[in-house]
Amino acid sequence: MAGYKTLKNQPNMMVTPCAMMQLNIGNLKRESFKTILIKSFKLFSKLAFPDSKQCSTCSEENYYKGYISEAIIRKDSVSVCNWKVK
Repeated sequence: MAGYKTLKNQPNMMVTPCAMMQLNIGNLKRESFKTILIKSFKLFSKLAFPDSKQCSTCSEENYYKGYISEAIIRKDSVSVCNWKVK
Protein backbone atom coordinates (compact mmCIF):
# COMPACT_ATOMS: atom_id res chain seq x y z
CA MET A 1 0.00 0.00 0.00
CA ALA A 2 1.50 3.23 -1.16
CA GLY A 3 2.60 5.66 1.47
CA TYR A 4 2.17 3.65 4.63
CA LYS A 5 3.70 0.28 3.78
CA THR A 6 6.11 1.33 1.03
CA LEU A 7 8.27 4.33 0.27
CA LYS A 8 10.80 4.94 -2.50
CA ASN A 9 13.98 6.93 -2.06
CA GLN A 10 15.11 8.43 -5.36
CA PRO A 11 18.76 9.29 -6.24
CA ASN A 12 18.04 13.00 -5.70
CA MET A 13 16.93 12.14 -2.12
CA MET A 14 13.26 12.79 -2.92
CA VAL A 15 10.92 10.29 -1.24
CA THR A 16 7.76 9.07 -2.99
CA PRO A 17 4.97 6.81 -1.66
CA CYS A 18 5.71 4.01 -4.13
CA ALA A 19 7.79 3.22 -7.20
CA MET A 20 4.91 4.03 -9.55
CA MET A 21 3.89 7.36 -8.03
CA GLN A 22 5.86 10.54 -8.55
CA LEU A 23 4.33 12.42 -5.64
CA ASN A 24 7.00 14.07 -3.50
CA ILE A 25 6.28 13.43 0.17
CA GLY A 26 9.65 14.51 1.52
CA ASN A 27 13.33 15.05 0.84
CA LEU A 28 16.07 13.39 2.87
CA LYS A 29 18.29 16.42 2.39
CA ARG A 30 15.86 18.49 4.48
CA GLU A 31 14.24 16.06 6.93
CA SER A 32 14.88 12.70 8.52
CA PHE A 33 13.52 9.43 7.18
CA LYS A 34 11.61 8.99 10.45
CA THR A 35 9.88 12.38 9.99
CA ILE A 36 8.93 11.52 6.39
CA LEU A 37 7.70 8.07 7.42
CA ILE A 38 5.49 9.45 10.20
CA LYS A 39 4.08 12.19 7.96
CA SER A 40 3.38 9.69 5.16
CA PHE A 41 1.75 7.16 7.49
CA LYS A 42 -0.55 9.83 8.94
CA LEU A 43 -1.65 10.93 5.47
CA PHE A 44 -2.06 7.59 3.69
CA SER A 45 -3.49 5.51 6.54
CA LYS A 46 -6.52 7.83 6.67
CA LEU A 47 -7.35 7.61 2.97
CA ALA A 48 -10.32 5.54 1.90
CA PHE A 49 -10.18 3.70 -1.39
CA PRO A 50 -12.57 4.98 -4.04
CA ASP A 51 -15.59 2.71 -4.08
CA SER A 52 -18.00 1.58 -6.77
CA LYS A 53 -20.82 3.79 -5.48
CA GLN A 54 -18.73 6.94 -5.79
CA CYS A 55 -16.92 6.03 -8.98
CA SER A 56 -19.34 3.96 -11.06
CA THR A 57 -19.67 6.67 -13.72
CA CYS A 58 -15.96 7.57 -13.83
CA SER A 59 -14.11 6.93 -17.08
CA GLU A 60 -10.89 6.31 -15.12
CA GLU A 61 -12.28 3.70 -12.71
CA ASN A 62 -10.67 0.70 -14.43
CA TYR A 63 -7.24 2.31 -14.11
CA TYR A 64 -7.32 2.96 -10.37
CA LYS A 65 -9.60 0.28 -8.98
CA GLY A 66 -7.63 -1.19 -6.08
CA TYR A 67 -4.72 1.23 -6.49
CA ILE A 68 -5.06 4.30 -4.31
CA SER A 69 -1.93 5.86 -5.79
CA GLU A 70 -3.50 5.78 -9.27
CA ALA A 71 -6.68 7.32 -7.87
CA ILE A 72 -4.64 10.17 -6.39
CA ILE A 73 -2.84 10.71 -9.69
CA ARG A 74 -5.96 10.49 -11.89
CA LYS A 75 -8.51 12.37 -9.73
CA ASP A 76 -7.72 15.69 -11.39
CA SER A 77 -7.91 14.31 -14.93
CA VAL A 78 -11.71 13.99 -14.88
CA SER A 79 -14.19 16.84 -15.02
CA VAL A 80 -16.20 15.59 -12.03
CA CYS A 81 -14.68 13.47 -9.28
CA ASN A 82 -16.91 12.14 -6.51
CA TRP A 83 -13.86 10.90 -4.60
CA LYS A 84 -11.39 13.55 -3.56
CA VAL A 85 -8.34 13.45 -1.37
CA LYS A 86 -8.86 15.99 1.36
